[in-house]
Amino acid sequence: MERRRRERRATTPIPEDPFCTVLPGFVRAKDGNPIPSDSEVKQSKRESRRQERSTNQDGNGHGNRSSARPHRELSPTMLPGVRSIPREISETFKNQLHPGEYYAKSLTQYLGPFDHEPTEEELPSGDTYFILQSMGRIRETGKCVFRNVRQLTIPARELPARPISPSELPGVRALSAEIDEEMRRDLTPGKYYAKSMTRYLGPYDNIPTKDMLPRGESYVILQEMGRITTGLVLRKVTQLDC
Repeated sequence: MERRRRERRATTPIPEDPFCTVLPGFVRAKDGNPIPSDSEVKQSKRESRRQERSTNQDGNGHGNRSSARPHRELSPTMLPGVRSIPREISETFKNQLHPGEYYAKSLTQYLGPFDHEPTEEELPSGDTYFILQSMGRIRETGKCVFRNVRQLTIPARELPARPISPSELPGVRALSAEIDEEMRRDLTPGKYYAKSMTRYLGPYDNIPTKDMLPRGESYVILQEMGRITTGLVLRKVTQLDC
């Protein structure tokens, strides 16, 4: 077997030109597409940009809004335990219904009652609510009747920054054990400072606001209360997340 393999390898034709892999009797295929010139490349880019603009604009020159799907209004009947009342029955019990308190119901939450129509600030974020108003109960069945007021979608809010203790800041430590009652009586409010992990700004005559501080950091607002032998005494006022 080994001898036969060697004979087969020896019978493979060797190209006349060692730098040419095409055997005699074969013709190399021609290149299908020539390399485009610089002018052709520029023209192709112009055409592609023109097509993008035409697809993104309508005939009036305005942006094409068909791709942006409008928010679809949902029905309260999609909520668990909620079903619609036939029109004939609702007309029969209309005299038993009276407007009452409000509720906010989603697929996972049932909040209320509210004396007034709840707003976005009063409801947890990251959910879609149906604002329902209680209209009373049907005496024959004991079922509660609600009126669909509106649908309210509240996007998820960003989590607030973690509260920073002044003792976490560089160069700041708690002094409660070093200040006695006599020292406390000598402390008087003074200037304000804004201190973060990397900045120490001030003094300010008043409590600084967010527009007065550089963005991208959380600042502890401190008020100067006096000095002792070990250094400056500061009182934490608030924290600003800029």
